[in-house]
Amino acid sequence: MRFHLKSIVAVFALIVAASPMAGAVDLITNGGFENGTVGQIGVDGSLAGWVSAAIPSGGFPLNFNLDLTLAQSGFSATFGMPPTTVTKNLAGPDNGYGNGLSQSPDGGNFFGAQVGSFVGPFSQTVSGLTIGNQYEVSLYWAAASLTGATQSIIAGWSIDFGGSQVTTGTKTIAAEGFDGWNSFNYTFTAANSSQALTFTSIGNAANGFVLLDGVSMSEVAVPEPSTYALGAIATAVMGVMGRRRKARKA
Repeated sequence: MRFHLKSIVAVFALIVAASPMAGAVDLITNGGFENGTVGQIGVDGSLAGWVSAAIPSGGFPLNFNLDLTLAQSGFSATFGMPPTTVTKNLAGPDNGYGNGLSQSPDGGNFFGAQVGSFVGPFSQTVSGLTIGNQYEVSLYWAAASLTGATQSIIAGWSIDFGGSQVTTGTKTIAAEGFDGWNSFNYTFTAANSSQALTFTSIGNAANGFVLLDGVSMSEVAVPEPSTYALGAIATAVMGVMGRRRKARKA
């Protein structure tokens, strides 16, 4: 029976494609922010699985669980020591701003944080990690503006996973503007079996907000050991066939 190199390569590719892979389990709890109450986290809102820490100067940071209706109609924000409470709302179509503010592709609730002032980290501890393995974080994010803004908005996210940091980059939008949701993916390597995934808003203080939704994390797929064994066999067969062809030509 005659074997051809291309046929061997094709068969090996099919084996790899069909082999069992590790991962694919979402390790984030409540990454769509649906399980909780709307409002400022720690004041009149909550999110299962997530922690919004107090800021060093005292009081709660301006971190919120929102839905689109509340975001535009107005939500209470308490900050400072002694605390002051005001009403904020994002500029959007339903309150007279034709900027296209919308729900994320994940739908439902979303998380929002003010940038530039009264900023505090927002985190979740992820357990069951394998040290040295890679984990991909995926999310949607957007820059938004409060009504009454008079300057352009710069906003984005800083992301920390067990001490390893990255940013989504920042977006610049017009005052009272919005230019859509962005997807973001990044792969981290676990340094511990349990470590925190932390989000902190970055940008200017000119009435800017940054939004977050659809957060997920899964282990990067790795072929099973049996697949590597099959690969070694396929490589050996290809070597033998190559030597036979050279021998025939000689």
